[in-house]
Amino acid sequence: MQAIGRTFWIHGVTPRTLVMPVPESHHETDSALGPITDEAAEASAPTSRARENGGANREHDDRQDDLKRALNESRRSAARLRQIIDTIPVLAWCSLPDGSNEFMNQRWLDYTGVSSEEANGWGWKNAIHPEDLPRLMAKWETLRDHGTPGQCEARLRGSDGVFLWFLFQIEPVRDETGQVVRWYGTATDIEDRKQIESLRATETRMLEMIANGISLSEVLNDLCVAIDAHAPRVTSMICLVDGEWLSPCAGPRVPATFKAAITPWRIGPNRGSCGTAAFTKTTGNYRGHF
Repeated sequence: MQAIGRTFWIHGVTPRTLVMPVPESHHETDSALGPITDEAAEASAPTSRARENGGANREHDDRQDDLKRALNESRRSAARLRQIIDTIPVLAWCSLPDGSNEFMNQRWLDYTGVSSEEANGWGWKNAIHPEDLPRLMAKWETLRDHGTPGQCEARLRGSDGVFLWFLFQIEPVRDETGQVVRWYGTATDIEDRKQIESLRATETRMLEMIANGISLSEVLNDLCVAIDAHAPRVTSMICLVDGEWLSPCAGPRVPATFKAAITPWRIGPNRGSCGTAAFTKTTGNYRGHF
């Protein structure tokens, strides 16, 4: 061993020979320094690897914690979104990219009387009027295939079994790559608007028929059809007054046997709703079979 200035140069060891500063005290030097061997160098390697592995483990744990926090936040966000959709004052739903239903909001379930399990997937179609379903599905498939928002009108069955008109509107939600990941839709009651439109169309059609010289019987039958469509639970009939008698002249949905049984029908008090109304020349609700 040869001293050079304040360092020691150690001869006769492997390439792991170190150059290190000399302490000020020679006693400290004698006690602190010793031969540096291969075993000593190798003994220090596990400590270094442990530090490296420890850092990698901490980094892995940090990533896991970040992922857990992100997932928890995503779940909380989804729950908040579901709560909002449940409370908005319209019927609403969420569909998967293929168009199948993921969930319906509570207002939709309450209105239709359909359970969430029954509505999932494609089960919601059972609540659509059979006459409107093909048109609604064709529109929905076109929007889905093109990834565009849109709307369609169709009748939806309520829990009481009555079909009312609704406006169905749907919007796609895309991810950062532009792919559709969800569809969100609403259904708004437009029954009043459709009834007004129907009555106006009926009025226009009646005037056109009269202007074109169509027979009175055809005009009145067409009017009964319009009334029945306006009030699905009603079967309408029009009778002509002939002195003290009523005679049915229009009502295509009225059974022929019933018409024959009441032809003619005497006008007078307590003669059913039509007979009493014709006698009193007033409108209202009257007890009786006719």
